[in-house]
Amino acid sequence: MRGAELLLILGALQSFVSQRIHVYQIPEVTVSEDTTVTLQCNYTLSNMENATLGWATWYKHTLRGPKVSNIDGEFIGRVSQAAQNDFTERRSAGIQLHRAQLSDSGIYICQVSFSLKNDVSGHGNGTFLIVTGSIENNASYNFLIMLVIVGAVSLVLLVSLAAYLRCTNNGPNTDNITTAEQQLHAIENTDYSMVNMPTTQFCVESPQRKRSPNTQVYCEVAVYYEIQGSR
Repeated sequence: MRGAELLLILGALQSFVSQRIHVYQIPEVTVSEDTTVTLQCNYTLSNMENATLGWATWYKHTLRGPKVSNIDGEFIGRVSQAAQNDFTERRSAGIQLHRAQLSDSGIYICQVSFSLKNDVSGHGNGTFLIVTGSIENNASYNFLIMLVIVGAVSLVLLVSLAAYLRCTNNGPNTDNITTAEQQLHAIENTDYSMVNMPTTQFCVESPQRKRSPNTQVYCEVAVYYEIQGSR
């Protein structure tokens, strides 16, 4: 009697083990919005002889969470499931999500179930779906970034040019100094009465009315030259 009970227990355990389902999913998928994305799901079932009816159910975020199907909530009209032949022969339970939206980002869990002597089911670890902006939006964003960079570089160049011109305009006027030197040497060569007297002393002590035209120009040029030289 004990032997018969042991055989029954072993048979039940073997039946349980043979009917166990393992479900596999891709960890992560990235797709652009307004495109179609495939969420893959595959399973293994050791004993397919008694598997007369099977199906796949998809959930978003958590197991038993919002269902992902063509007739549920935000996914109405946007979900395509694997054909029955693919499900039973290829053991594929994936779905396609059409016109992906940014709000579709999240974890999607695939659960595979079979109606045997007892209902048996198993689920995967989930696929993390990431929906990014469309290609057109990304191109516009990159173009805007490029315009900002070009504008910043142009502004720096303009500021640098303005600073350079300002420094150049505030510098000494070498042309005026050169002209003053030429006039001063020309006057010194023609008016010998000022040779023995320092320029500053002569121009201060000599009344302007007693100066000749050449002497007057000499004083003005000399004073200008000394002022420029002291800077």
